[in-house]
Amino acid sequence: MTRNPSGSSCARGWILLSLCLGCFTPTDRFLPYLQCFIRQTCPAGRFAEYIESKLKRTLSNGTRNYPPNSVEIQASKMRKPVSIHITFMDGTIITVCVDSATTSREICDELAECISLKDSFGFSLYITYFDKVVSLGCGMDHIMDAISQCEQYATETAKEVVNPLWRFFYRKEIFSPWHDPR
Repeated sequence: MTRNPSGSSCARGWILLSLCLGCFTPTDRFLPYLQCFIRQTCPAGRFAEYIESKLKRTLSNGTRNYPPNSVEIQASKMRKPVSIHITFMDGTIITVCVDSATTSREICDELAECISLKDSFGFSLYITYFDKVVSLGCGMDHIMDAISQCEQYATETAKEVVNPLWRFFYRKEIFSPWHDPR
């Protein structure tokens, strides 16, 4: 990426770096050198901001467990967040923007605020893929990890993926008799 005469090769290097920064954090010792490298060599403008934002978000939300998925790779090429549709049990669909570091907690909080839900206790985010339904809960599970798992499942079961067949749902998961929502 430094002194590389090939523009396309250099661009692919920055895309790869952005994908890496979306999955894992550098060590505390290496972090200042990486930040300096990004500030001094990353092309000015949106891409520099995009990479710095990815690093900051991953530092705050932690390392992921799965590799980047195809949706995430496309988003990195375009330097844009990913829009996902979340379906409520009444059929309402809300679109939210996510990035590599977005957690189920962030999405649950955003959805609760969006529908003016005063008490979100027990509500969770779910992902469905073919006949599988998995609760992501309302914690630190990364949204992109769930999508990666769906893609890996499709690969392992030799199912052809034409369009993303995964869907997200927001619904009540825990009903506790002692909880008073007032």
